[in-house]
Amino acid sequence: MYRTNNDGLLGHRGSYVCHAKNDVGNAEINFDVDVIKSITMYRLYDFKPLSSTNNRITKAQNDRRLNLLNATIADEGGYSCRIKNDAGETRVDYKLVVLVPPSIVMLDKDKNRTVIENESVTLSCPATGKPEPVITWLKDGETLHTENISNVVKSAVIKGSEIKIARVKSTISGRFTCEASNRAGTTEQDVLLNVMTLPRIEREGIPSDIEDVEGRTITLSCPVYGMPTPTVTWLKAGRPLNQHQNIKTSANGQKLYFLRLNKDDADSLPFSLYFLYNDDMFIYRYTCVAKNAAGEDKRDFNVKLLEAPSFEGPNLVRRVQVNAGKPSVLNCPAGGSPPPAITWLKDGKTMFPSARHVFLDGGRQLQISNTQSDDKARYTCIATNAVGSDDLETSLNVVSVPIILGEKHEKLEVIENFRQDLICELNETETPVDIEWQKAGQTITQETLRGDSYLQIPSSGRRLHILSSRTSDSGRYTCVVRNAAGEARKTFNLKVLVPATIRDSSSSETLQTVIPGSKLSLDCDVEGNPTPEITWRYGGEELEDDDNIKIINQRKTILISNIDGERAGKYTCHSNNKAGNATRDFVVRLTGNNSFYKMLNLSCLGSGLCDEQIFRFVHEFLTLFSSNSSDRSVMVWCPSSAMGLVDLAFVLTKMNSADYQDVCGHRLVPYFPHYPVVSFTFP
Repeated sequence: MYRTNNDGLLGHRGSYVCHAKNDVGNAEINFDVDVIKSITMYRLYDFKPLSSTNNRITKAQNDRRLNLLNATIADEGGYSCRIKNDAGETRVDYKLVVLVPPSIVMLDKDKNRTVIENESVTLSCPATGKPEPVITWLKDGETLHTENISNVVKSAVIKGSEIKIARVKSTISGRFTCEASNRAGTTEQDVLLNVMTLPRIEREGIPSDIEDVEGRTITLSCPVYGMPTPTVTWLKAGRPLNQHQNIKTSANGQKLYFLRLNKDDADSLPFSLYFLYNDDMFIYRYTCVAKNAAGEDKRDFNVKLLEAPSFEGPNLVRRVQVNAGKPSVLNCPAGGSPPPAITWLKDGKTMFPSARHVFLDGGRQLQISNTQSDDKARYTCIATNAVGSDDLETSLNVVSVPIILGEKHEKLEVIENFRQDLICELNETETPVDIEWQKAGQTITQETLRGDSYLQIPSSGRRLHILSSRTSDSGRYTCVVRNAAGEARKTFNLKVLVPATIRDSSSSETLQTVIPGSKLSLDCDVEGNPTPEITWRYGGEELEDDDNIKIINQRKTILISNIDGERAGKYTCHSNNKAGNATRDFVVRLTGNNSFYKMLNLSCLGSGLCDEQIFRFVHEFLTLFSSNSSDRSVMVWCPSSAMGLVDLAFVLTKMNSADYQDVCGHRLVPYFPHYPVVSFTFP
């Protein structure tokens, strides 16, 4: 027997001889062997060989069957079975589609929805699966669709996997079921919708205004509806109500009992809220407040306590004093419930409204305009209501205010060192008055006047004498007159005038010597109060600015830019104010200008050479004094004189000595190169 493995090679093809031999003989048989190649099978996923390491894939029936365990979406795609041998190949293709059962992915908060009535809400059902699940909504087991949803759930629509409800009503509270289904299966999820309603206090048939007399029992009812059930609290004047022996509430808080109504039940209210100047006196406000998670509702109850009129309060005024001509106000702070009617009497006689007598706030206030002396009287207000009456008496005293005659504000001017009297005249009055004088708000007393002999106040106090005015006396003086009714004031604005003066120390010299063509500044320092006006004159005519003259420094200074013969002469500064005037003259004269002349040839006269020779130049001429030696060579210098000569240096030739003499009254000095030099030649 000859065997080969199952993977026989083509090379094994051929003729084979089986030869058998024993002692008897031998025999043989011939075989022709042909190797036939086996079938090759290929399995592909998306035209790629399947992974041999995927343990979820198994083969069976000699690779003729492919098993895929726990298929997932990732396994979807095309599968191919390809068979191949020497004769050829063939292929079978498969497309695998993996179906996924529906799954609803919903947060816990979306499974229990709470919403306030009349608000909008959206119920969502986010589902996954393959193929895409179909969503169906049910309400308490009843299937919802576009045809019936508006009947089952008002103002609701179905959009895709959502139910949108525009205005939620309390009647739709309950269970909504979302059902998701496809070819792979079905699943569902319940959504519980809880609709809360705002608290509502029943008002119909239940009065909010209750009135009764003190000591009675009353009940305030506040029935409340809402989901969830509201809690009820009570307020008094906006503050939490504290229960006590006279006030109790029911178990659910919807009733408030007043076991014995009295005025103390409003002690926490501001007094003015229910008493003074209020038509609703003794009205106590209680508030029922109903709250739940959806919101709150309130209702006010007004409890009116009926009470006889009375006058209460810590500041009852029984005497009023007023200045004549001023308005008077008499109050009648009557309390009571119902509000009392008010009647006024003057010295026992009934009063009626007039142009000067006005009743305000239901008669609780009497206003008298422009009070006169005949308004002085005894006034009585009588308060009356259905329970009783009461009265309050007030005395009105009219006092005249001091009157200062003349203008209230007076302006006075006095020249320095002159006398001035400030007069404070009064009208005749029986009421004693005190008179006070002030300066700049500070009282002028006898102690203030001591040591100041220039100020005097007589015993009557109606005058202030300034015997010799000084600039320090300028200011505001006030005369203050007082009595029991009030005070009157008169102010004096005193201004001490100082005549115009010209200060010598800070003004220019009156004599000005200048060189032609130079500049000149003339200062005229003027002072005075009020500020003086300054005018400049030249040759009797008033000066104004021109090309050569400028008036500056508040007209205290004039600048002359180019002095010549036409500008020399007398300049006058004239200052003037209310108190006086002053004048200052300035004399401007010209002198020689700074110039040099040609070389001079000077000859000595007399028998001795240069013996006490004198050469004189007046203004524009040089004056030279030389020594009596004829053999000297000297440099001399003549500095500027008051006449305006320039500094000159001269060389005297034919002189040998270096002695120094005086020239032009000045000491001779050595020659310096920067001095101008003129040579004098002697014969």
